[in-house]
Amino acid sequence: MAAFTIADFTFDDTDLVTGGSIVNGKSTTQFFGSGLQFPGLLDHTVGSLLGGSTGQSIALGNLFNRSTIELTWDAGSSPVNRAGDDFVVYENGFARAPETYAVAVRETGSEQFTPFRYENFDRYDETAINGPADNTGLFATAFDLSDFGLTPGESIEAVQIVSLLPADRADGADGQGTVELVDAGGFNPLASLFQGPFSLGNSDPDITLVAGLNSGIESSQPLQLFDADNNLVGGFDSLQAAVDAAKDGYTLIAAAGTYQEDVTLDKAITLVGANFGLAGSDGARGAESVIEGTLTLGSNNISVLGFEFANDAAAIQGGNNRNNFSNINIAFNNFAALTNDTQTFITNGFGTGGAPSGGSNWSITKNYFGGITGNDASMLRIDNVDGLLIADNVGVHNDASAAGRRGFQIDNSQHVEVLNNTVDLGITDFSDPAAASTAARYALQLSVDDDGSAASTANVAIAGNTFSGAYDGIVTLDDRDLTHVDIDNNQFANVFYGVRLAAAEGTSAQGTQSDIDISGNTFDAVTASAVAFDNREPAEAFSNIVVENNTFNGPFAGITHISGDTRIVSGTNTFEGSDGDDQLLGGSGDDTLLGFGGNDLLDGGGGNNTASGGAGTDTFALFDGPGVTTILDFDAAVDKFTNATFSDVILAQGTGAEVNNTFVLNNASLDVMAKLLSTVATDITPANFV
Repeated sequence: MAAFTIADFTFDDTDLVTGGSIVNGKSTTQFFGSGLQFPGLLDHTVGSLLGGSTGQSIALGNLFNRSTIELTWDAGSSPVNRAGDDFVVYENGFARAPETYAVAVRETGSEQFTPFRYENFDRYDETAINGPADNTGLFATAFDLSDFGLTPGESIEAVQIVSLLPADRADGADGQGTVELVDAGGFNPLASLFQGPFSLGNSDPDITLVAGLNSGIESSQPLQLFDADNNLVGGFDSLQAAVDAAKDGYTLIAAAGTYQEDVTLDKAITLVGANFGLAGSDGARGAESVIEGTLTLGSNNISVLGFEFANDAAAIQGGNNRNNFSNINIAFNNFAALTNDTQTFITNGFGTGGAPSGGSNWSITKNYFGGITGNDASMLRIDNVDGLLIADNVGVHNDASAAGRRGFQIDNSQHVEVLNNTVDLGITDFSDPAAASTAARYALQLSVDDDGSAASTANVAIAGNTFSGAYDGIVTLDDRDLTHVDIDNNQFANVFYGVRLAAAEGTSAQGTQSDIDISGNTFDAVTASAVAFDNREPAEAFSNIVVENNTFNGPFAGITHISGDTRIVSGTNTFEGSDGDDQLLGGSGDDTLLGFGGNDLLDGGGGNNTASGGAGTDTFALFDGPGVTTILDFDAAVDKFTNATFSDVILAQGTGAEVNNTFVLNNASLDVMAKLLSTVATDITPANFV
């Protein structure tokens, strides 16, 4: 919101008219460049609103022909009849040569305009147009709504402006007042001489700006309710009273102030706070509409926009009685305080609302989450929503006295986008991993708990985010399936694990984590590994996992397997490690394992695999079963084999096209287990087996 002063009248850009039309005289209504010297107003000039270009004014009529335009305000921003002048019209003209026009107004909720009224201009501002001392400027004429017959407190929603002809007369003795418009009619043969925007005389007024001086609804009640057509329904002192009076499609505008109440939103309603349009972290936010209480969803099609929430428990929660709702929009809010333990700012989960299925199309964008002091508290938890966007939010949860800090949690939801968020939980010291885990659990959790939900988590895109200060940047649980997840182009910093898959203790009936792509991410200051595969039950399974093209800034491992001995990996996997010590473990399919650097363990399992350790001392596991692992860079001087002894294998030098390669065979079955490119069989000794 920006303030402007022209000809000693001050208004905000929100006070300007926002639309309109040419009512009559289109052929004699001309557009031209205004020369306005306020860049912030060029998109708001009358000409630009009525179809002209940015910064244009509009010339009405000429000496013989009349033109009329109609201009409107947005609901809640139009002038109100208060003491003094209520709106101002600016006319572009030459010094000492104002041009004549009359104005009519339409009261909010009415279909009729008042009679037209003419007034002399009040002030002239030569600096507003093309700079000073050029004999052009803006004439300002301010109007009091009382002169149009409105009572104090009544508002208008539109004005009409008409050009005046020489025969028109005002009813006041001073030449001002209500105007009788006189149309002589007939064809004037001279009219064609005066069709341009600068016709002779003063009957082609050049309207440039129209602004309210007392915008907004004057009321001691801070809450204004508007119907679906933006007509004012009334003022209220409490949110719940306004919601109770609303119908589907209504909008409730809350003035800055504090509202201490819990509210059930059982209508399809839009709630608009004082900082609507400004991100929750935007330093330009002004006085807040503060809700100290909980909003409970009770309907579809609800939007909560531009508030501050300062509450000891949930700020916005799912429906009672395990109902789940759709088309929920939560944006531009500042979630500023959450003091109780185990609480969540936004929650649509079991125990706090949300059904096993049924919710769809949620959008949580441009909010700020901070001021959390409760233990085991989260920024948000969303369960069972199909179509979920979480974007452009900032979350800071760094109170060192609060244990169990959590960021975002998404459970059993489908078609999810987590985009361009920043989540920081404040940890930088991981010398005691257990203490770090206790203090700050995760920035983002994809929880696939088996909690009665109708569907597992699937089709998730996580991109452009910054996750920091947590034990886990991203963590997934493993009681249900997790499928089709892209974790691309994110920043991870000051985490113990960047991404940890299947981290729950698990049950005997675990799901599969499959079709997961972890690519193009940047990992800084990671203590353990950038990507960790974890599972606690032998039934856990991974399939078709890709980890590639990531940037690792530091000596940490790119990939590790916490419970590698009990892994079940199938499908086609690609694992690219870092210059740290990686554990690259494939499965029954055809896997690609690339270590790049460090002292790596590479075990392709079954299938026809490709393995490369890069620099460092690498250990390659031999697998006695279907498939052959091709090792691209075995260095007999430093690299090792495991899962077999020297006496268990036959080392055979290839012949023909394979003459430069060595084959490792099981000496009992004679099955080929591995092919070593550019390797001499006699260079391999018992010392290469561990």
